[in-house]
Amino acid sequence: MALAFASAAKRASESTREQLRPEDARGSSNVWEEIVQAALCWTDVADSELFIAVNVFSMLPWAPMCAFRACHVLTANAFERWAAQPQQQATLSWVRIPNRWQSDCLRFVGQHCRNVRHLAVFETPHFGEKQLLRLVCGMRFLEFLEVDASSFGGNFPDPQRVLDRLAKYCPRLQHIVISFRQEVPSERTTFEVRTLAWLGRRLLTLDLGAVAVRIWGGTRTIAACCPQLQRLGAQLCHQTDAIDPNDIARGCPIQELDLAPVDWDDRVLESFVTQAPYLRRVVLRHVEPHATAMLLVPLVAFCRTANSLVSLHLALHARTDRGRANHWLQAVSHMQHLRSLCLDYAAPLGLAEIISSLGHSPSCTELVSFTVHGCHGVDDDALQQLVWWSPRLEQVRLFPDSWREVGTVSERGLLTMVKQLPLRSLAVSSRCQILDSQSKAMFNEQGHIRSLSLFAPLSNSALSYKQCIGWRCLRYLWLGPHKLMQRGVGAECEVDDHGLQLVVQSCHLLQDLTVASCLVTNAGFACALLACRELRRLRLGGAGITDDSLHLLATVAQPRLERLSPLGFSAFFVCPRL
Repeated sequence: MALAFASAAKRASESTREQLRPEDARGSSNVWEEIVQAALCWTDVADSELFIAVNVFSMLPWAPMCAFRACHVLTANAFERWAAQPQQQATLSWVRIPNRWQSDCLRFVGQHCRNVRHLAVFETPHFGEKQLLRLVCGMRFLEFLEVDASSFGGNFPDPQRVLDRLAKYCPRLQHIVISFRQEVPSERTTFEVRTLAWLGRRLLTLDLGAVAVRIWGGTRTIAACCPQLQRLGAQLCHQTDAIDPNDIARGCPIQELDLAPVDWDDRVLESFVTQAPYLRRVVLRHVEPHATAMLLVPLVAFCRTANSLVSLHLALHARTDRGRANHWLQAVSHMQHLRSLCLDYAAPLGLAEIISSLGHSPSCTELVSFTVHGCHGVDDDALQQLVWWSPRLEQVRLFPDSWREVGTVSERGLLTMVKQLPLRSLAVSSRCQILDSQSKAMFNEQGHIRSLSLFAPLSNSALSYKQCIGWRCLRYLWLGPHKLMQRGVGAECEVDDHGLQLVVQSCHLLQDLTVASCLVTNAGFACALLACRELRRLRLGGAGITDDSLHLLATVAQPRLERLSPLGFSAFFVCPRL
């Protein structure tokens, strides 16, 4: 395989020397495709020194994951000719690069992608401050930087140094999506006003993730230092920093706001909407108990303007005041052009009641994404009503309540959604056996579904070949009970190693896999690791998964795996084999 890769690289290098015109370089895409296929067919990524993975979308008519050995001279020469053109977008996957090769990789990518304007870095457990700064300091045209990280923050303990260097070496940087991890968990990362003012004067996007940070002066400092800010996502420290969304509305042309912690009430929301004429997306994570049923009236009036709201994230707090929650849903039904709706704390409202309160206004038919956390009464009839209510939904995620109700969805309800909606993401829960050996194939191989979560008792008979073959395009898959479902449901999930093998043999592109069953053993664990080379997160539960699985993990080349989470069912479920 290495010989095939070298041969293809040599032909590509000779082709680029003979054909110097850019339009001719585009014609050699078939040669490049041979290189990529040869590289990606290597069975052992770590041993074959496949160190760099870059996505470049502007030069070739196809968008592969181009993988190159860092010190391969022929490949480097060919790639240099190919990457000399101005690149608009690049994605770097930091795939378990050994320390001795990191310097060469960073030099290679930094040199040949120095003209990119949009850079995204994923799979970053071992990607720290030193690697980031060495990579981007030569990218003088960089405008958008996104560094993916876990929910605990990125590996950047000193935000001051990172932001100072970005402000100095990336003069065109306008969009930052990055999070920071404090060295001491009890402390909070603190931003100096000087650093924020230097970089913030040209920022349009500032997304600091879900990790709490401290900014002296709170929202007033952000508004003063970032006068052009359009998108803000941050979690500040309420005890020390003054947090008022009206500061952002007065000082910035804000379009998207996800700021926490904010206690929204009628006065705060009305003042904010009045001063934010360009608002497109707002997240109301917590609403004060004294907020009235007229809370969303200013948003309804705002949506009738030219620049209307397209995304709303609302905490209903229906258990506190059910009537008020229904009034809010009725107000949402009058928001024109709303395309994404997420409802938190919806229990004890049932799905049919939520749809009835939202009504059948023309604005609801434009919804593309619908998410409900804590949803009761999810059954076949409610799902049919949901399909009639909004026929354009591409993402439907109905998460169960913590302990009250799970749902009674059957195969009929699931088929209704799959056949009548252009779904890309689906999450439903049920006490019933949604699938069995007689079930029809839900999806076809050419489907658009990318994420599927079935929080329900399943068995091997439900995972037949005809069923799993339609899941080939999945990136995210959850099979079995949700962690918030009632005690005892986990014992009813009978997927074992054989069922897991059927899944992974068909779903080679999975990046996130969860099988919440008590019957999975080390054999199923090994099968999942060997079959799914793109796995980033793996969650498995079972009495048969022992410490030997960790020894197996050390011997298997799994380059992208970031997180391995054994699901401990002892606290939630009853396992019949224990």
